[in-house]
Amino acid sequence: MKPRLTLPFALWLLLAACLWPLSARALDFRVLSWSGSPSGLYLSVGPGSPPVPLRAAEDVLSPVCHAPDGSPLRLLDSLAAEAEPLATLSPPPGLKRAILVLAPNPAAGDAYVGVWLDDSPEARPGNSITLHNLASMPVALGVGSEQAILRPGDHQVWRFSATERALMIQAAIPRGDGWERVVSTPQPVKDGFRILIILRDGRRADGRMDALDLVTLYDYERPVKTP
Repeated sequence: MKPRLTLPFALWLLLAACLWPLSARALDFRVLSWSGSPSGLYLSVGPGSPPVPLRAAEDVLSPVCHAPDGSPLRLLDSLAAEAEPLATLSPPPGLKRAILVLAPNPAAGDAYVGVWLDDSPEARPGNSITLHNLASMPVALGVGSEQAILRPGDHQVWRFSATERALMIQAAIPRGDGWERVVSTPQPVKDGFRILIILRDGRRADGRMDALDLVTLYDYERPVKTP
């Protein structure tokens, strides 16, 4: 005799089939400001979602935001119902954990642009340093004993062992017919840490112009507890 599905189990299968596409598109993300800490901005994470104040800074990630269905985000400067968005930010398909780098847009169009970085444990595992080149030029990098050249928009992940305490980070930029080293600094590391370093064009600091700016962020990928 063929087994028969009970009614509750059949209903469970139907609900799972209906709800899975929505949950598969859900997105958890944190925001990083490209410049300073913008004020008076609000974020709406989906149709019918009330805007919430945006908390973002240049050197620390925001609390986790949740977009339940992966819909485009709307950035607003007013809570008025008729307010036009400053920007509409669409996450790439399939992204489930992300960091949104929010930057003013000097070109015509939206007032802000967003760069989405994959923040999943697969993309940024524990015991790793991830470098994203968001500068306008290629950067030659040395991380420990390994080397790479990252073009604008490229990224690379370097792993480190549980016993290492620091890795030397070196960076060079094109200058004339060769490369000029502009960064040489030890990067502290610790077992379990996920380190994100964003490379960007130099900023003016202490009366001088840096050739290259590095934004370094730390977090920790805690193991998932099993029952």
